[in-house]
Amino acid sequence: MATYQSEAAATGPRVDPLDAGKVCCRSAKYTNVGAKPANDVFEMVPVPKGALILDIKWNITALGVGRTIDIGDGGTVDRFFDGIDVSAAAAGHLFGTGGQNQFHTYAADDTVDVVVLGDTLPDGAVINMTVFYTMTGIIADETAVFGA
Repeated sequence: MATYQSEAAATGPRVDPLDAGKVCCRSAKYTNVGAKPANDVFEMVPVPKGALILDIKWNITALGVGRTIDIGDGGTVDRFFDGIDVSAAAAGHLFGTGGQNQFHTYAADDTVDVVVLGDTLPDGAVINMTVFYTMTGIIADETAVFGA
């Protein structure tokens, strides 16, 4: 199993003390060159320690019959979405759509990842992702609510 990174993931997370109380947003696009084996990891969006996930929006080109994706992170491959059918072009988001762990808080820097299951990621496939989060542990009332 290999790991590939979007340009956003390669630059890593950024934390600015002025982010306290704001909703932060990071986006990434990965355009595949050459078929990649099933179960390879595509690190898409970096998230910093203390990030509380609010929403994840994603879309992907049609990958063909029998392919599904998981969306998760370095700790749990399907933390947010498990087994999404991407035979046809697909899109979705976490907030209010039955995804799991919407309010997950990161204890260490990580990335939100995509894993293609069932078959290769074809040449030319495109994955887009935007992650919305807020930083916990900076403002006292947020720390009390979210326990960071």
